Amino acid sequence: MTDPVHSSESSRPPAHDAKNRFVIDREGLRFLWQYARPRRRTLALSFAVAVVLAGLSGLLAWSVKQIVQSLTQGGTAETIGLWVGVAMVAVVFNSGLEVLNRLMLTTLFARISQEIRIDLFREIQDNPIAFHTHIRTGELASLIGNDVQSAAAGVLETFSALWQHPATFLFLVGLMFYLNPWISLIALVLLPLLSACVTWISRRARDAQMSFMDNQSKLLGVMVESITNVRQVKAFGMEAQRTEQLASRGEYLIHYLRKAALLSSLVSPVTDIINGVAIGLMALLAYWQIQHGYTTTGAVAGCLMAAVGLKKPMKGLSQSVVELQRSFAAVRRITWALGKTDRRTGLPVVEGPVRQVTLENVSFSYDGRRSVLDGISLELRHGERVALIGASGAGKTTLLDLITGFYPCTSGRLLVDGKDLATLDVKSWRRQIGIVSQEPFLFDASIEENIQYGNPEATTEQVARAARRAGCDEMLARLSEGLKTRVGERGCRLSGGERKRVALARALVRPISIIVLDEATSELDPEMEESVLRVIDGLAPEMLVLNVSHRPSILRHCDRALVLEDGSVRETTPAEIQKSLEASGECIRAGGPHG
Repeated sequence: MTDPVHSSESSRPPAHDAKNRFVIDREGLRFLWQYARPRRRTLALSFAVAVVLAGLSGLLAWSVKQIVQSLTQGGTAETIGLWVGVAMVAVVFNSGLEVLNRLMLTTLFARISQEIRIDLFREIQDNPIAFHTHIRTGELASLIGNDVQSAAAGVLETFSALWQHPATFLFLVGLMFYLNPWISLIALVLLPLLSACVTWISRRARDAQMSFMDNQSKLLGVMVESITNVRQVKAFGMEAQRTEQLASRGEYLIHYLRKAALLSSLVSPVTDIINGVAIGLMALLAYWQIQHGYTTTGAVAGCLMAAVGLKKPMKGLSQSVVELQRSFAAVRRITWALGKTDRRTGLPVVEGPVRQVTLENVSFSYDGRRSVLDGISLELRHGERVALIGASGAGKTTLLDLITGFYPCTSGRLLVDGKDLATLDVKSWRRQIGIVSQEPFLFDASIEENIQYGNPEATTEQVARAARRAGCDEMLARLSEGLKTRVGERGCRLSGGERKRVALARALVRPISIIVLDEATSELDPEMEESVLRVIDGLAPEMLVLNVSHRPSILRHCDRALVLEDGSVRETTPAEIQKSLEASGECIRAGGPHG
């Protein structure tokens, strides 16, 4: 069976693949196309506008040719005025269509950004806990925010690189060949040189963009981590250290930003130089041809006008290819995150109430080498109150994570009413479980909204009933707005006991079979703890209660006691443990992060 926790290599966004030296990433194009395909009508309309724009560019060059030819060959004022008018109309229509095209593509970009962002956010939430424990929250935020924008921009750059600029280029080159094929050959001879330069720049730009995005996400990770843990930062006097880490990461970011900006900015001067050399050579050849009577001044003027017009599509095409590397880099990071989700569908749904949970010879390892849990077998039944105790690192939290389906077993089976959890829909299983943790997270919303978060479809009556079952009556009577009272960020306007009761109500607002109390009363005074535990006692006949705590007081409210030692489980009675603790004068030690 595969290790449930990813290795260090697979738990990080991908670095640049040195073997992939292609300027155009086929996988990246396939990813972008799956989002662009539903809007292919918009793309088709944009392509039609691009063709018209290309034709207008050619018409402008042809008009210049006609004007110059009329001036040098004694054309009438009416003829000159006609072509001047045609040129003006071409300029006006060209400007208007460019605005229309940009508006359509920008709207397309915004829609595709939204769709990628929603899909990525959904997948990140569905990813296993192992994924989240190996990547910072800030890095995920950067992935959802910055990388999505860069990836979606690839649709615009792809359109520009494959359709818009090539269409204009082909129109103008075709006109040049019609007017003077020998002069036009100069542009085609220098085109491979431009292509080689752009390819060289693009390959290095992709490296720089990948490094920039990686450091950008890490910098955001440091920021979010410091802000969300500001109490710990202040308590240990780590302000200067965290600021230094942010500054250090920022220096890396500046380095790669400068590198990426330099590579991107090289495209414009390189294109200008090659285009300038081409026009200079064309002018010299045109002079020689005119002197020997091989061409006319009007044909040369039109040809040179078209050559000048080539500057825009050539520069745009080159820049699009380079900027496309940012999009491909972002797509690689996004597809890495999308590939972590278990995509099995059609699995049987767990229906409540669940009567029994069985562990058969279950073992678990985070790294594939050292077992945290080893050969555990036990039965947990509906209506029981089970205490789960053990020293720090014994595996209490890990066992809870297996029972709640956050991690799969490395070996052995976890059975839900006799059915292997690995073959069931784990989301439906989690809907049968209510969890109250040591630090329950409350949103900056009303008490009602926080409770309803446990069941978005719950009515006001169901929310009020859950609040009563959780013992919130006294608290709500004291608050002038009752359930409508806003709790503040992280529930800062409520006491610790009140936050626990709201969290308990949130767990009870939907029908559940198991209630998990993970150090849920550890921060409460004895009187408040006893009050909360009495509420749990009243719920016990309706469900299985799993209580993890380092406080001996919970033992009076439990029917069974499971002691975790060295990755194994030993069952005893709460009375025996209580007697042993009283004799030794000790208390149960709290569990650590993997306790």
